[in-house]
Amino acid sequence: QNAEDAGATLVEVLHDTRKVQCPRAHNAVQKFLKGPALCLYNNATFTTDDWEGIRKLSDSIKKDDPLKVGQFGLGFKSVFHITDAVTIISGDKVLFMDPSEPENKMCRIVSLKKLTNICPLEDCLLFWSNYMSTQNINDGHFAATLFWFPLRESPSKISDTVYSHSHVTRLFQSFGVEAPVCLTFLNSLEKICLKRINENHNNIEIIHEVELISPCMTEVQQKRRDFKQKLLKCNGIPSQTTTCYYEATIQSVKGNSTEEQIMHI
Repeated sequence: QNAEDAGATLVEVLHDTRKVQCPRAHNAVQKFLKGPALCLYNNATFTTDDWEGIRKLSDSIKKDDPLKVGQFGLGFKSVFHITDAVTIISGDKVLFMDPSEPENKMCRIVSLKKLTNICPLEDCLLFWSNYMSTQNINDGHFAATLFWFPLRESPSKISDTVYSHSHVTRLFQSFGVEAPVCLTFLNSLEKICLKRINENHNNIEIIHEVELISPCMTEVQQKRRDFKQKLLKCNGIPSQTTTCYYEATIQSVKGNSTEEQIMHI
């Protein structure tokens, strides 16, 4: 949802099964920098409004009672069903969020360029080298967005739910059921990829990949953008029927199996 709203065309969900920690990092951020974890990447960048929205989200969490995960509702807040500590890297900022902390410590933002002041560069790359480079960190700019969610391995103040390897496997499997149509109702996203890094080695396994393809992809992209603009102009509630028609193929790749379905959208 966040990626679609930001206008991203690509989303990758990486299940990093490695049991890693960052003992050389500042004590205050060690709970954020560990695995196993889910890493979500998209190729759009947070806007000023996005960062403000995250801060408002932290305020609403505190007001609604941060220790009751049932109060979080849908959307981004639902990540606290699986994790206690969230890291977001986008543009020139890094955010650390822990709703169990006091209000003045719950949501901390630091400059990406200063990230190595609290975590050594090689440790940052241990977690995020699949998406970020040394140059990104040294230059202080990452032209995309990365979410890092360490999986909850024991009950906490936020939730008693423990999120294991099997939980993520079932989550990935459930995506496969919706995969053929999940991109047809979106205006920006064109590709979603589920991946896994195995604990004993660092190679990445592609679990499932779904992509919207067309020989006239430029035309399809323009039609989707135009339709999105029409909805924005009427705040999502058109006074008359608003249409957008195009033909595309949904390509689903799972293991050695590739399926294609022509969609009239």
